[in-house]
Amino acid sequence: MNDESEKRFRSKDSNLTKIGVIESKWEKRSNASVRDLFDLVAEQNFGNRNEYHYEMAMSPAAMEEAIPRLAADNRVRWLYLATHGDKRGIQLGNNCNIKAARLVELIEDIDATPNLKIHGIFFGACEFGGSRIAAKILEASGGITWTAGYTTKVDWIESSVLDLLFFNLMIRKRCGEPRKQPLTNERELVREVARTLRHLAPGLIDDLGFGIYVRKKGGGIENLVAPETEEEDEA
Repeated sequence: MNDESEKRFRSKDSNLTKIGVIESKWEKRSNASVRDLFDLVAEQNFGNRNEYHYEMAMSPAAMEEAIPRLAADNRVRWLYLATHGDKRGIQLGNNCNIKAARLVELIEDIDATPNLKIHGIFFGACEFGGSRIAAKILEASGGITWTAGYTTKVDWIESSVLDLLFFNLMIRKRCGEPRKQPLTNERELVREVARTLRHLAPGLIDDLGFGIYVRKKGGGIENLVAPETEEEDEA
């Protein structure tokens, strides 16, 4: 980004990417972390790698405390959960799991109060981001506009590319790209990002089983990055 563009982005949103990251340790003897991805997004868009919220959660109790707290934080618009996962739920670094049903309960509890501030949840986990969990979360919360994630056992590098593209596009289109108006409506924003992402990386989207889910008018959900010929499985 050139200096002129960076000034423009700073003038639109001077302090935060609006991203909140909760990460669990991936392996006992590894320091691998998604922090580098979000450092890059923050640095490139705002000139400061600290312009996002980050914390770690190693137990169900810690994760269950962190999710409602960040979901009620005015500084956080999008929540990114970075953990291992499978079709049943997310897996934390100490070999403890949080089942899908418990995550939905957390969202329901937050939605029942006036505290919900987040608009979207991105599951940075293998096999736990498909239409099934999306439908349950979007049904549980009228305040959350979208969910995103993967339905396969993803490669770290390949999924990192999609994660970077997604959040970089979300920030740039929200802040206002050069010669374009900022998109402040969350539904319009995520639809435009999905269209761009589908154009840029169709192969990665299909290979990794990546989806961005929103409610359909009239009921049900739709995957905004599904091939046009694909019928969404809402099972």
